[in-house]
Amino acid sequence: MFIDSRMKPVVQDRRRCRLSSLTVLLPCLMVPLMSPPAGHAVDRDAVERVKPVKPDETIETVESAESAEPVEPVEPVELPLAHVELSGPPSEDCVILLHGLARTASSMESMADALNGAGYRVANVDYPSRHHRIQLLSDLAIPAGVEACGQAGASRLQMVTHSLGGILVRDYLSRHRLKSLQRVVMLAPPNHGSAVVDNLQGVPGFHWLNGPAIQQLGTDAHSLPLQLGPATVDTAVIAGSRSVNLYLSTFLENPDDGKVSVASARLDGMCAMLVLTVSHPFIMSDAETIEQVLSYLADGRFTASHAEYPDCRFRRPNG
Repeated sequence: MFIDSRMKPVVQDRRRCRLSSLTVLLPCLMVPLMSPPAGHAVDRDAVERVKPVKPDETIETVESAESAEPVEPVEPVELPLAHVELSGPPSEDCVILLHGLARTASSMESMADALNGAGYRVANVDYPSRHHRIQLLSDLAIPAGVEACGQAGASRLQMVTHSLGGILVRDYLSRHRLKSLQRVVMLAPPNHGSAVVDNLQGVPGFHWLNGPAIQQLGTDAHSLPLQLGPATVDTAVIAGSRSVNLYLSTFLENPDDGKVSVASARLDGMCAMLVLTVSHPFIMSDAETIEQVLSYLADGRFTASHAEYPDCRFRRPNG
C-alpha cells in the first residue's frame, strides 16, 4: 500500500505540462560551463504527465495599522510544485527518480530510458529545487512520485537520486514511513554536506542563484545532512572521483567529483558503496553508473569488483 499524499496528481498531456528549462539559471561557480549530454528522447506515447493539485495557498486580507479600511485582497500565491513524468511498461516495480539542485527531470532521462528497457515503470519527478528549503522540497517531490507510482498500479517502490535528491529522501524518511520502498541508490549525495557551500557563502548572488536549499548543504551547524540519521532502508551510494571543475575541487577532500567528496558521499548504515571515475554533473547519465544502478536494484549488489558492502541493518534479500 502507498501512503496517502496531500497532493493528488491528475494525468495531463505531457506537452502542455512540460516545464521550461530556460527558467532555471545555473550559477557560474557551481556548475561547469559545458552542459551534460542530453538524454535520449522519451517515447511520447508511453509517457503521461502527472501534475499534483496544489494545496490552497492564499494570503488573507489584512487591516492597516493606521486605518480601519481593509487592504485590497492580494492575489493567491502560486507556489512551484512537483511534476511527474511516468514512462515504461506496466510493472509491479516503480522507480522514482529525483534530480539534483538547479537541475530538472530531463537530466535523469537517460536513467529513465535504461530503467524502462529493464522493465521498470518510472516516475521521473521534476521539482522546484531552487525555490524552497529541503524539508518542503521533500514533502513536494516524494509524495508526488509515490502517488504517481500508485496510480500506475505498482506495489513496490525503488528510488534513484542525484545529489540533493538523496538528501530529500533522507529527510523524508526521517519523518515518514514507506513500507513499499525496497531499495535506494544515491548518486553523488552530499551526505556530510559540501565544503564548496562553506567557501562560497560570501560570494554575491550565491544564495539567490541556488535558492534556500543551498544554505542547508554546508558542513557547519546549519547543515541538514549532518542532522539526519543513518540509512533506514537498503541504500547504496555511488560516488564520483573525477572533477571537471578544478576550482571547486580545491575546497574538497580528495578524491572528489567537483562538488562532493567521496568521503562526504558515504552514509552511516548504507549497504553498499561504489566509487566510479565520473564527475558530478554527468554521473546520472554515465553508462557505467546506469549499469551499476540496474544491477543493484535487481540483485542488491554491484557488478563492479571493487564495490564495498559494509554491515547494514536493512539489507534486503535478492528477488
